[in-house]
Parts: sequence; C-alpha cells; structure tokens
Amino acid sequence: MTANQNAAPRINRFVWTFDAYPYRVVPEDDGLALDFPDFPEIACFIPHDENDRDIEAYALDAVIAALRGRIERRQPVPVGDSRAGNVVRIPFLAQNKLALYHGLVERGLSNRAFAKMLGKSEGIVRRLLDLDHESSYRSLAAALDSIGIRHQERVEFLAEAV
Repeated sequence: MTANQNAAPRINRFVWTFDAYPYRVVPEDDGLALDFPDFPEIACFIPHDENDRDIEAYALDAVIAALRGRIERRQPVPVGDSRAGNVVRIPFLAQNKLALYHGLVERGLSNRAFAKMLGKSEGIVRRLLDLDHESSYRSLAAALDSIGIRHQERVEFLAEAV
C-alpha cells in the first residue's frame, strides 16, 4: 500500500451563508426602486413618503417572498453576501431553513425521500422548509444534522455597549 491509500479520506467542507442579501436603492420620480442582484424576479417600488425602516421592511418582505417562490419551484437559492453596502438581514430561523433546503437540493433529495429518511411525514418536511412556519430550532437542527450540515450560530457586536 502506498501512503495515499492509508490516508484518511479527505472531506470537502463548504460554508454556505444565507444571512444577508445585497440590494441597491434606485431613486425614481415617484419614489424608490429596490434592485436585488441575486433576485432578478423582484420588482419592488417604495413611495417617497416611506422612511429608512420601511425600506428595510420592504426589502426583507421582497427577499423572503422570492426565496419562498424559489423553494416552491425547487429552484436554486443564492448564497448570501453580507459584505455589500445595503443588505437584507435574514432571520436566524429562516437561515437554517435555507441551509436545509440547499442541502437537500445539493444531495438530490426530494421532500418525500427526506421524510422517509427521517421516518416522518412529508408534511413535517414541508413545514421545516416553510419560511413562514415557526419550526422549533431543535427539529431543524436534527434535520440539518441528518444530512451532515452543521449550522454555527454567530453573534456580532454591532455597536459598543454604553
């Protein structure tokens, strides 16, 4: 045997993040348009009388709707990018659901096949992937673990405590 035959198999590790998606604010005559490079299907217009908080809420609603549509159509979900200027921050539970969906697609597992693998109903799997359903983190973590995905929690300090 050669040295390579005795070596442990190499495991490829990938880091997927679904924590944030960039957007651009484009001024128009009647208000603002939001442009999402990762989601060409989004058309979002905001009247001039909305404030910055409203813009962030519109942006989050638009991205969640686009992600929901991609999951329903079994289309790829883009990996997030939090390095851009304006970004939509995805809620923690939804990040985990996106990681689970991405993992299932990468492994070629249908909802039915995954449910069978878990010994659960397909309805449970659909709820785990439903961005609007309040799944328990424990159930989601177990589903992620079952396909070899480990989600690391990350805490960022955005401002210094006073």
